[in-house]
Amino acid sequence: ELERSVFRARLQRLGALRKAASSAERYNALADAMLAESPPPLDKGKSLGLELLLEVLAFRRQAKPPAALAEADMAGWRAEQVQPAAEAVLDLIDADEVSTHFGRTHESESKAAKEHATMMDEQRSALRLALLARASALASLPVESESFSTAVAELKQWVDKPDALKEEEDKDALALTLMRHELARSRPGAALKVLRARLAVQEPGAKRAKEVGKECVKLYRDVLGLELWASNMEEALFAKFPVVKLPL
Repeated sequence: ELERSVFRARLQRLGALRKAASSAERYNALADAMLAESPPPLDKGKSLGLELLLEVLAFRRQAKPPAALAEADMAGWRAEQVQPAAEAVLDLIDADEVSTHFGRTHESESKAAKEHATMMDEQRSALRLALLARASALASLPVESESFSTAVAELKQWVDKPDALKEEEDKDALALTLMRHELARSRPGAALKVLRARLAVQEPGAKRAKEVGKECVKLYRDVLGLELWASNMEEALFAKFPVVKLPL
């Protein structure tokens, strides 16, 4: 019990460093030390080792690139950061076991059954998040690759709709990823449909709401040649995200 409490306290510290936007050096010093250890056994049906890998993945997804990095190299740098972290999560999960568990009903109310159900739910959520992170990172690369198509195909096996994801930011990331996949397949109409569907249900104040809107403007103007629609969308974005000028 003490071992689990200490590990969880260190895990919470790691999360606090991420949320405080601490330096990569400071974050990695603690993360690498924890990754080198054997995590404690399950805690109330939850895998502390999986929680650690998800925490590291969250940091990699939001890490700031080096200041000297060229704009053209940022997408590649991001993919290099995110892909190994996503793969580490996927390697820890038995996807077949998770699929089998959710493919049948469970009537047992025993403590062991409930803990197993908790673990399966945690693993399914982690699996979806890791698949999204991997596909999203590849989507940003300038040249569409076979690995991106494969990543999206695997993502769709587990995420058939945005509600399969918990966070609004991840739902936005899904829309942007699928939009880029449709563009790579020369299907701009389908790409636009993805973005419009996301914009229609987006919660006010969503972290990537503006980014989704801007991508919609680019589709209208640069791909579909619909300047009037692009202008209307820009006006809607200005109204939704006004530029506030500080007084002189």
